[in-house]
Amino acid sequence: MKFKSLHIRLVIVFGICLSAVTGALIGYSVFSAIQLEHFIVNSAKSSISNVAKDQLLEKARNMGLHTDRQLEEALDSARTLANVLSGIKDDAIGLKADRSRINSILQSVLIKNKSFAGVYTCWEPNALDGLDDIYVNTEGHDASGRFIPYWYRDDAGKIISEPLKNYESQDKYDNGVRKGDYYLLPREHKQECATDPYPYPIHGKDVWMISLVVPIMTGNTFHGITGIDLRLDFVQEMVKRSNAQLFSGKGRIGIIGTNGIVVAASDKPDIIGKHLKAWMKEDWQEDMKKIASGKESIELTSQKHLQVIAPLVIGKTRASWAVIIEIPQQVVLARAYHLEAELEQRMTKKLAQQIGVGLGIAIIALCAIWIVSKRISIPITRVITGLGETYEQLLAAAVQLSSASQCLSDGTNTHAASLEQTTSSLEEISAMIRQNADHAEEARTMVSQTLEIVHKVNTYMNDSVASIDDIRRSGEESGKIVKTIDEVAFQTNLLALNAAIEAARAGEAGAGFGVVANEVKSLAMRVSQAAKTTSGLIEDTINAVKKGYETTRLTQQAFAENMNLSAKVNGLVAEIASASAEQSRGVEALNRSVQELERVNRENAANAEQSASTSEEMTAQAEQMRLFVDDLRVLIGAHLNEGEDN
Repeated sequence: MKFKSLHIRLVIVFGICLSAVTGALIGYSVFSAIQLEHFIVNSAKSSISNVAKDQLLEKARNMGLHTDRQLEEALDSARTLANVLSGIKDDAIGLKADRSRINSILQSVLIKNKSFAGVYTCWEPNALDGLDDIYVNTEGHDASGRFIPYWYRDDAGKIISEPLKNYESQDKYDNGVRKGDYYLLPREHKQECATDPYPYPIHGKDVWMISLVVPIMTGNTFHGITGIDLRLDFVQEMVKRSNAQLFSGKGRIGIIGTNGIVVAASDKPDIIGKHLKAWMKEDWQEDMKKIASGKESIELTSQKHLQVIAPLVIGKTRASWAVIIEIPQQVVLARAYHLEAELEQRMTKKLAQQIGVGLGIAIIALCAIWIVSKRISIPITRVITGLGETYEQLLAAAVQLSSASQCLSDGTNTHAASLEQTTSSLEEISAMIRQNADHAEEARTMVSQTLEIVHKVNTYMNDSVASIDDIRRSGEESGKIVKTIDEVAFQTNLLALNAAIEAARAGEAGAGFGVVANEVKSLAMRVSQAAKTTSGLIEDTINAVKKGYETTRLTQQAFAENMNLSAKVNGLVAEIASASAEQSRGVEALNRSVQELERVNRENAANAEQSASTSEEMTAQAEQMRLFVDDLRVLIGAHLNEGEDN
């Protein structure tokens, strides 16, 4: 689609620029909004994550404290029983208590503590009263007769007593816990112990429980133990309840024993008593190291779960328990994701508003541009039209100048040719005039010499008047010859005059001077021949001088006349030589003038060539100007010969 209207083009260009600027501003706003959203969301995520970490760590600590409090309560009871029963073996106290009374105490403790699953004591062989043999296989005893009563509640809540089992067993349960750990550990370490979960058969049914055991010591002597058994139901219930309160139960909480045995697991109660790797299938080895370190840990797992591990210390035992809380990062950052979604929604709304406002402003600006561009396009179109007209005028002037320069160059060349021909003719005329002058000078010299000879002859005639009579006839012949010379001189004079006239005319003078030169040459030959004849006659006359005085006298008169004529001829020849010299100078001056005209003509030719070159350059510039005007016309869609008023 072609837009021939300048102001439409301006509107389009400015509209594109405006759209680009508006788009850039909107894009920058979008970019800034996105960056701000990312900053807010990331800050919110970081803040929420930190709060969640603190919350989870605090929760783990509280659960550890709560669990420890429950266990510590049982451990205190076991500790009190151990202290009381150690008085039996302490001579300083001297406590008297038989097996029946001790059973009553154990039963009383169980009755008073509803959370206890069982209360018991286990003595070394004959350590209590030395009467083990008497109690062999009696009620509450096994075949060893040792005092090993175990008081517990059955499923109906009834308190029952039976002898302990497996107290000396080194065998292990499926989870790796020794069956006799509740007795063997305190005896081995002689300090309070908390066993890992183990299944204990009660009425033929395995019940998962832990034992909190205190050794009965006097000094460094181990006599036996007192212990409290706790079912893991209360721990499982606690972690389940706590997990439900934490992030709406979307995470999981577990309590892990010393050897990695699961004490409680909110999401999988069926793995109680199993190893940690049944609960943590991938990173359980790292988790075991963290539990063994006894330090708190907070990190994001490979499954994108926020994990908190808090140590759980049970009294003075060596147990390294831990509370583990895991919450999916997506759950922890749910508020941040909600905030992100809300921000995106609001940002989208704001961007829509910005785009609407931007489009409105752009439309208003385009209207303003339409009006302004219309006002701008009219004078620009006029300028383009004026440039087109100027181009036409400049081109016409260049053409006229080129034509005039060509005519001047042609005329100059023709004139130069004519001047060269004239110069050549003048040089020839000048040469002929110089040659005539030379000939005239030679003739004058010859006439002068002849005049001198005549003077001498006249002198001789004066001396020999008597003898000249014989040469009268020869003198007459000499007179004729002299007459011929006179005629030749006369003709030479006429030719000289003709030459002067021809030189004055100057037009076709070259040819005339050639004719005159030929005639002068012919006359000179005739004069020479006559001179020779005269010489012969004079010789004859000299020989005949003696024959007649009259002839000599007449000859003397003839020579006198000849001397006068020679003087005249000498004057005429001198005048011819002078005129020839003057003509030569005139021709030289004329030649110089012609040369000056030739120089001026060459300058005119050079100027004509320069004018032609200038004309060509003006034509080229005019053509370049036309191209510029055409480009500008194409650019704005205007015509050189018509204005645009849209």
